[in-house]
Amino acid sequence: MRFSTVMLIVISLLSFYETASVNLYQQQKGTQDAFQSALLFNCSKFQTYDDIFESFPFKVELNPIMEHSKITFGLLDVNGNLYYLNIFNETYFPLSGFCFKHLKELYVRKTNFQNVNNTIPAEIQYLAPTLLNLSIYDTIITHWPYEMSKLRKLETIQFSNTSLKILPDFIGNFLSLKFLSLPNNMLTLLPTSIVNNSKLREIKLDNNPNLRSIQSLNGHPSIRYIEAKNCSIENLPINIPQLTDLYMSNNNLKNLRSIHALGHATDARKFFYFDQNRIQSITPQIRYVKNLYSLNLNGNQLNNMPSSILYMNTLRYLYIQSNRFGNIELATIISKFKSNNPSLKICYKSQITS
Repeated sequence: MRFSTVMLIVISLLSFYETASVNLYQQQKGTQDAFQSALLFNCSKFQTYDDIFESFPFKVELNPIMEHSKITFGLLDVNGNLYYLNIFNETYFPLSGFCFKHLKELYVRKTNFQNVNNTIPAEIQYLAPTLLNLSIYDTIITHWPYEMSKLRKLETIQFSNTSLKILPDFIGNFLSLKFLSLPNNMLTLLPTSIVNNSKLREIKLDNNPNLRSIQSLNGHPSIRYIEAKNCSIENLPINIPQLTDLYMSNNNLKNLRSIHALGHATDARKFFYFDQNRIQSITPQIRYVKNLYSLNLNGNQLNNMPSSILYMNTLRYLYIQSNRFGNIELATIISKFKSNNPSLKICYKSQITS
């Protein structure tokens, strides 16, 4: 009896401490969230978009006749709601700019954000209910704040020439994302979570000189277009079933292994550009690329080609200039192509023959 009584007391105490710990954690978290909310800019003092614009340190043209990226302007819909905002070359983007309740597209060019150090203010989360397009150009943003993960409706993300160094894992949370453009940055890799972006169709990574791999895209179910020129990528991605366009000029590719697994699930025309790399040989598996239409191999280290490529009757454009073919080898290759694929146009020695 004494043992059973003691055990009941112990269990009751453990249950009490567990409940108390959970309650304490919830109270602390609630206090922390409330503290963080108290630190955020208060938008409640604005009643209309006019009130917000009056707080800006610069003028915003509304519905101008001439719309272009090098002026600061906004667009109103038929209900008088601001849905589009383009900021160009201003002193700073004020925190009140995150108070627009119907904003769908935000472009910030050559303009720093207020009160932050090389990132976007936490107030970006205010735009979560409506924002579809976030585009930042020529503004230093080395990393994304966690609050940006709340923008679950984003369909387009563009960060160009922002010195972005890290793409966070929460990129995979943007399940509506269709277009991702991150050129002219300092990225070194892509997070594996990017395969969760099941609606992503197009990704641009040009001019990231420290980017050595895009293997995180392996097996991506929906990407059709990849642009990764002027990087340091050493290997092709693997098994991207819907891929149709791959532009990887000026990288460190040495071979084209696994090329046959690119775009294998679609019969659409393929455009593959691998010029200005260090490719020494072409795998015979290239013949299994479905509907390869244009292949650019200019500026590599080829001195021969696999015979299997002669029978790719869908191939219409082949670029092989500035390689290491001898005159005899080149003449033989051209002759073989003319016999087996008379519709093919071949560019070599700065001229095209057909």
